[in-house]
Amino acid sequence: MSPTCARKVYVAGPLQFQSSRVYLERIEAILKRNGFDTWSPYKDSGFLTADDLSRPEVVARVLGANIAAFEECVGAVFLLDGCSTGTIFELGYAYCLAKNTRRDFVLIGLYSSLRGSEGLDPMVAYALGDVGIVVTSLADLEGKLTRISGLKHLSESDR
Repeated sequence: MSPTCARKVYVAGPLQFQSSRVYLERIEAILKRNGFDTWSPYKDSGFLTADDLSRPEVVARVLGANIAAFEECVGAVFLLDGCSTGTIFELGYAYCLAKNTRRDFVLIGLYSSLRGSEGLDPMVAYALGDVGIVVTSLADLEGKLTRISGLKHLSESDR
């Protein structure tokens, strides 16, 4: 694994709204400012249009690229506001990596609800509580990144 790949983070979230994509850009900027490279499904494998979704070969290509990207990454940050089925799929795949194959694969979910994480889908909350963390703001995300040396699996004190 190259030094660049050793600090690459998958950044996922709902892509159908411009506001979500802008927020994902802010997450990427924080990661880059803290020395991480990023992999973004909509930038690196392609944004699926409504027409693309009816073409199995296009969906398969993008899905394959997204799954392959997880093998290059040491962790993933998920924007959970307005979570989409694609984001849930990616979180499930990342959870499997962290839980069953790569204990050093870190998961961080960003859920910025003013009501806190109690509104989070129970399965999402369980997955992140089991092998990752939920942060509630960009500042909280950045704070956690500065405490994770080399982006290793989060210790109990980081959760």
